[in-house]
Amino acid sequence: MSAVSALIRETEKLAGIEKLEIYVNNALHTAYLPFSLVDISCQVDAGLLGGRYYQEYLNWACPESVLFDVGVIDRLDPWDFFTETAFDPAFMDGNTRIAGMSNMASRIHMIDFLIQRRITEDFEKISGKSMNIRQWVHDYRPHNANVLLPVFWADMKELCGRYVCAAVNGQTGKAVVQVLGTKEKENYIVEGFPVFWKEFSQDSTMINIPVKIKPVGSSMKWVKPV
Repeated sequence: MSAVSALIRETEKLAGIEKLEIYVNNALHTAYLPFSLVDISCQVDAGLLGGRYYQEYLNWACPESVLFDVGVIDRLDPWDFFTETAFDPAFMDGNTRIAGMSNMASRIHMIDFLIQRRITEDFEKISGKSMNIRQWVHDYRPHNANVLLPVFWADMKELCGRYVCAAVNGQTGKAVVQVLGTKEKENYIVEGFPVFWKEFSQDSTMINIPVKIKPVGSSMKWVKPV
């Protein structure tokens, strides 16, 4: 997977790996993972210095399987659902598996975990500052629809002394690589861009960047403690 190899080579301490493509291909396997579709409006209070921010997610695909790291799988968006079709056994050609829906964590807990993590990472990415969330609230509108989406996954343990895992969106070719070091501050995720899918329909995933807002009245009425 050239997209995965390119992202790994972008990182300073992993750039000099020889025969990286062979390493990645040997670790790679394919799966269809279950997702549920949700629309979410989220508001975050980051305190007097941080301010308040608003973010929206439309046609967001929430991972419903814990077979792979959900934080990495969540970053594979956007997905385009205009081309939805019934599952065909022919899709299972080769070394492919289908993951079942997990009952290890409730759906709302999964949404809370991913949204809180995501808005924090998105804020820090655009601002260059850390976000300390005091309280937050979201309103989610489920589509009552579950879909199977194609994902390529690779676990590369102890690659240059670090644990590296990677995922590729089987629809668009977008790659996501996560590197875990011995300390938390050494952990990071690198995202690529869609390769095969350039024009998205109105039924695709749309996530805006966090926007700073000035609330009127008690707009943080329904809050979640952090």
